[in-house]
Amino acid sequence: MNKYVSEYFTEEFMKSLSNEWIYLLGAECGSGKTTAIMKKLVPFAERENKRVLYLCNRIALIEQLKSKYKYKEQGDAVVEINKNLTIAMYQKITAILTYGAEVSEVIGGEYDYVILDEAHLLYDASDYD
Repeated sequence: MNKYVSEYFTEEFMKSLSNEWIYLLGAECGSGKTTAIMKKLVPFAERENKRVLYLCNRIALIEQLKSKYKYKEQGDAVVEINKNLTIAMYQKITAILTYGAEVSEVIGGEYDYVILDEAHLLYDASDYD
């Protein structure tokens, strides 16, 4: 029997996460990766007074998340859900870096957790050969 990803996001697991490591969460479509982040990690971050930056490549995902939460627009392709969760598009971060601005100034400071949704698409969309 297959488990949903959120079943692995226990309090103990989330407390064990370290900023010394990069974690890769790989699972098939429909296994609950986004749900685990939004329903387990984000509330944990709120309780621990930590911040989550959720980066994605699809405006549809931002719109889906906006429909579930109250939010504040922070300019083009950056949405602050609350003081603990900001959602932005990869393209926005790329534009910020291209023009020499500090990402932290545009998206509101530092984050304890940075989630790269569909991270494999970063390589696919890059200029690398």
